[in-house]
Amino acid sequence: MFEAMARRHIPISINSTTNEKAILTRNGKSSSTYLFENMFKGTHPANSVVESGDLIGDGESFYLVESTRKTPDGDKSSMLLKCNQTVDIKRFSQGLDSNLNPTNTWTITFSNVKVSAEYITGALRAKDAGLLANTVLRILMQKTLAYMTYNDPGSDFVVSDRITLGTSNYQVTAIDAVIMTGLLIVQVAEDLRQ
Repeated sequence: MFEAMARRHIPISINSTTNEKAILTRNGKSSSTYLFENMFKGTHPANSVVESGDLIGDGESFYLVESTRKTPDGDKSSMLLKCNQTVDIKRFSQGLDSNLNPTNTWTITFSNVKVSAEYITGALRAKDAGLLANTVLRILMQKTLAYMTYNDPGSDFVVSDRITLGTSNYQVTAIDAVIMTGLLIVQVAEDLRQ
């Protein structure tokens, strides 16, 4: 089926390294406005290297690959979630200035990270019992070697880091690396720290 629809092929990049062709379509089957606007389906050739957790770019938008499977026609199909935000991840650090006075700064550990962010609503809170009481945003992001060791204090991405989205700061309160292969589900609360 993939080869029969050559007129709909578009060039994509996978993790900014591999170039392929795919067919991307909206998966408008959800009753949730967020999922209706951001959920897409990808059709790839049988020999595609795309896997769960990959970041796909089509020149206009970026998509996180939630899952992949083989189709009855032998092609590869993927469920994609459109990245709707770009965030910076910051770490609090203390040091001394030239006069040996203590300084507190937020240092960017990762910048321009493509994520899919969803505000927590009452309906979402009723459906997802795993949301913490203070969670205001749920963020889905790619798990990479740089920030995959999520509970190790020496990691580059840990609970208590700060995520900056636009001009707003959020405190990371939970990181789940188990539910989705290759992806992190991050819960954040309003960050009142200076």
